Amino acid sequence: MRQIWKCPSIFYIEDYKTHGLYGNPHASDSHFHRLLLSLGDDAKVHDVGSTGGSFGFGKTVYSANSGVHTIIAYTSFNDSRASDGINSRLMGCAFLAKHKYEDKEYTGRAWLGRPDDASGIVHPFENDEAHMIAEKLGFASRRHGEFGTSILIIDCSIDMEDLRKSIEDWWWPRLCEDGLD
Repeated sequence: MRQIWKCPSIFYIEDYKTHGLYGNPHASDSHFHRLLLSLGDDAKVHDVGSTGGSFGFGKTVYSANSGVHTIIAYTSFNDSRASDGINSRLMGCAFLAKHKYEDKEYTGRAWLGRPDDASGIVHPFENDEAHMIAEKLGFASRRHGEFGTSILIIDCSIDMEDLRKSIEDWWWPRLCEDGLD
């Protein structure tokens, strides 16, 4: 019997007219860092006002719905929030099980970006390179001031009918009742 390979599904979540994930990607207080590089921090607990969530685990809903536990984030933000001329970024991350290989322990966190061979830190793709890679991955381009963030979930397990029902049951009523900011 010949096995036929099934193409994994991909799912894009996009927001527009928001501020995007600005800030130094490796600074713990930046929006980019808080979405992609940190897990389990309590930064929101100390924020002024109610922003929802508090311990940095809600974002795992994205990778948890990926068959390969991998997401890619593409963001664009206003130049006034830019540092060093950067106003767009793209980076992928995977939340896998910690493991050991050839007597070396690994956290299970993996990054898709530009590695710095000297430090071992992985940096996001930025500006034109971020846009080019995003477009090749099927993201709607954010080249011309379409500020906000798009997330691609690879091998997505979300059933669209279940998602629609959840939006109707949970998100839509909160929006109508001014329960979301």
